[in-house]
Amino acid sequence: MIHYRLLNSQDALSLLNLQKTLDIESAYMLYLPHERTADLNQVQLVIEQIITSGLLVGAWNEKQELIGYLAAERGTKEKIKHSAYLVIGIKQEYTNLGIGTQLFKLLDQWTQQTMIHRLELTVITENIPAKALYDKAGFKVEGIREDAIFMNDRYYDEYYMAKIINRS
Repeated sequence: MIHYRLLNSQDALSLLNLQKTLDIESAYMLYLPHERTADLNQVQLVIEQIITSGLLVGAWNEKQELIGYLAAERGTKEKIKHSAYLVIGIKQEYTNLGIGTQLFKLLDQWTQQTMIHRLELTVITENIPAKALYDKAGFKVEGIREDAIFMNDRYYDEYYMAKIINRS
């Protein structure tokens, strides 16, 4: 049984361990395994920074292990406070179980509480499963960032995607 809750600074070790696992499991995460900081104090500061005005929610398995997360960092300047940039990661063995969909439902609830109007993310064009999740969550491609990522001795394009939250 998967349960979801907001993360806090006491979850720094769990988040760091998950991120390190994701860096190894997925070529689509931004960090290479050797680039991830191992400084728990730094991870705690990042968590505190995100939760001050953004959202950081985790998915936990029955063993109380963090298996997925979604971070939404709200714009800090007045002109972009209505928007948030997203990062999501789910351990490989837990993909295709509806966890991403549930994390996006929690994100939608947060946008209603915070009056966020625009959500943004990027995804490597070849990451078909992630693109499908974002499409399902209502995101639209706004453009292509050509040669945005260099890995495996070649360049990869990224989709720049956004979702506008309309309120009646």
